[in-house]
Amino acid sequence: MITLEHNKGITVSRLSSQEIEEIYNLRWLLESYAARLSAERATKNDVAYLKDLNSKLKAAARNYDLMSWIQNNVLFHDFLSENSGNGNLTQVLSTIKRRVYRYHYMIIRIPGHF
Repeated sequence: MITLEHNKGITVSRLSSQEIEEIYNLRWLLESYAARLSAERATKNDVAYLKDLNSKLKAAARNYDLMSWIQNNVLFHDFLSENSGNGNLTQVLSTIKRRVYRYHYMIIRIPGHF
């Protein structure tokens, strides 16, 4: 996430649009797998929790409440990976999500993308 440049110091790493697309495609594949594993392990309480998060996401979108939407979106996706039962999958997903997290904020603020 950071780059050490000679005579410049530490700067925030920038990703090309191709790198961002590659990361989102990889994330899509891994999160799909995590969702499948999580669904196989889900309890009634898990389903109720996800339904509650989904309701909060819809309400946040209706009200254009960006911070609430982002917070609940993170909880939703984190739940799927953490409930997958695959610690390595959770770790890999966490790493790639961190690489594009700031772009998620930028994209969602573009008019029409929220």
